[in-house]
Amino acid sequence: MKFRRIALTRPGGRMQVRNWMSQPVITVEAGQPVAEAVRLLEQSHIKRLPVMSAGRLVGILSEKDLRALQTQEGQVVEVMTPDPVTIGPDEPVESAAIKMHDNGFGALPVVDAQGALVGIITEDDVFEAMIAMTGARFSGVRISLEIEDRPGSIKEVADVVRAEGGKIVSIVTSYQGVRHGYRELILKLSTDQVHHIVRRLTDAYPGTTVIRI
Repeated sequence: MKFRRIALTRPGGRMQVRNWMSQPVITVEAGQPVAEAVRLLEQSHIKRLPVMSAGRLVGILSEKDLRALQTQEGQVVEVMTPDPVTIGPDEPVESAAIKMHDNGFGALPVVDAQGALVGIITEDDVFEAMIAMTGARFSGVRISLEIEDRPGSIKEVADVVRAEGGKIVSIVTSYQGVRHGYRELILKLSTDQVHHIVRRLTDAYPGTTVIRI
């Protein structure tokens, strides 16, 4: 059985797709028998296969596609999902998350500007990127507070942390479920000097919540 492994090595921003995608990519040819694709999925312990024809990405074959079959006869091209949604290696990981979420996909083939398949980014890859982005693996204190949605409001909170000698591990903001004109600010802090920081922020921002992680 023939399949290709494709790899790309090139530096880029840490939160770009290229730094979180899986590679090399195991692919299958459009004209290969379905039974061979099934064996490849099982042997490689993966859930989907980009489908290639003449060196170009033409579809994607998933476990879901194969489960819908009553037989393993025929060719991959007959059962694949054609013209799959793709993403570029230089796009932010957040764009991959949105595409996956909004379309109900478990993965996206990564295609460069020339149309070459250079990787595949999966749900697990995106989860790991989000964990890194939020500093979730670091122990410390998670502080959530509501701030005005105006220039300088984040700096005011950061100034309090800095004044007390605290270290910010990550900063995330959200507008979900927050009253108009405000946003939620979520800080992950190291444990150093955190007692004084929590006291000052709690006094200045009613409703502040603190979770030790």
